[in-house]
Amino acid sequence: VESQDEDDQQEMFQYLRRASKLDDNSAVTNLGMGWVSFYRQDNDSAYQYYLKAYELDPNSFEVNYNIAGFFRSLGLFEKAIKYYDRALSLNPGEVAVLPERSTFEMRISCLMYLGRFQQAFDEIQAARGVLPDNLRICFLKFRLYVSMGRFAEAEKELGEIEKRSATDPRLPFYRALLSANFG
Repeated sequence: VESQDEDDQQEMFQYLRRASKLDDNSAVTNLGMGWVSFYRQDNDSAYQYYLKAYELDPNSFEVNYNIAGFFRSLGLFEKAIKYYDRALSLNPGEVAVLPERSTFEMRISCLMYLGRFQQAFDEIQAARGVLPDNLRICFLKFRLYVSMGRFAEAEKELGEIEKRSATDPRLPFYRALLSANFG
């Protein structure tokens, strides 16, 4: 299975190289080349591709989101937050929709990694006020409580999640996470 992933990566790289030769001034192609370089552990090249993508289209939500993801993957959380903030300013409606791996959630996770728990908590509470029934916000708040060592509150939050969605496939993982820290 691993070789299939390598084959897929190689094929993707070939297509992106071809696209880059056809038009090396495409922000999207440069983003793709950036991720290929990142996965090949060539972060210097990846950075250059992301820089070029940004120079080509600094007002693109996708460009800013992907640059933020690159920095987050490297553990450069302050830099990631800068680009997540820019992406959110370009697409503020995304906070209200919260698509898979949303900018909002990735930004909050950076705050958590930096130990800026109160800021993360305040932002989660604000989002919860807008989207009170969104389970992803509840899971994010649960993770924050665990990160803060507030296990009783994490237990309560998880209980509320379980009441609302007892069959959610994420529950066993989060239950185990709580048990490993609290139990």
